[in-house]
Amino acid sequence: IKSAFIPETRVQVYFLEDEEYFKPLPQLLYKAKNGRVLSDNDARFALFAQVALYTLKKLYWKPDIIICNDWQMSFIPQLLKENYSEDEFYKDIKTVFMIHSFSNYRNFSQKSYNMIKLDYNSKEKFIDNYSSAIQYSDKTVIIDNENKEIHKEIKSDKVIGKIYKKANHSEIIFPKNAMTTDWLKLINNIDSILNE
Repeated sequence: IKSAFIPETRVQVYFLEDEEYFKPLPQLLYKAKNGRVLSDNDARFALFAQVALYTLKKLYWKPDIIICNDWQMSFIPQLLKENYSEDEFYKDIKTVFMIHSFSNYRNFSQKSYNMIKLDYNSKEKFIDNYSSAIQYSDKTVIIDNENKEIHKEIKSDKVIGKIYKKANHSEIIFPKNAMTTDWLKLINNIDSILNE
């Protein structure tokens, strides 16, 4: 894990370096040059989620809320509830799962679950990881456009639609070309979203 500051700011950023999963990446983060989705995306982001939670304790930095961005961080809510719930440090940390896409990247393999010691409760080859993220997060927020396209896809999906209906969630209609001020307003209101 390496640390740096964003130039001309006091914002500190941490970087994960891993030879096996992140070193041989092409310029495209999720796809090969031929456009094929990388087959180990789920394993790489399982590792990233595990290390992100582990790093918090190593840095003695306990957040009130972890914002879990889309499929890339969809393991965090379940990891926190199942693997870290006994650790006093992680107690009371809340998660907000933010969905802003509905691509096939969200389908994760048993290998990725085994890597981070989570139960793989399925006979299927892949699990739709949005289902666990929605189920285990304290709040789910859909970042959507005026036509509510993502919302419609989620509701029409048999498995996720059912889980989403039961979940404690918020829907936010977000501008297609959101400005920095829009994102800041959303982030500054996360506390109130959790308390809705």
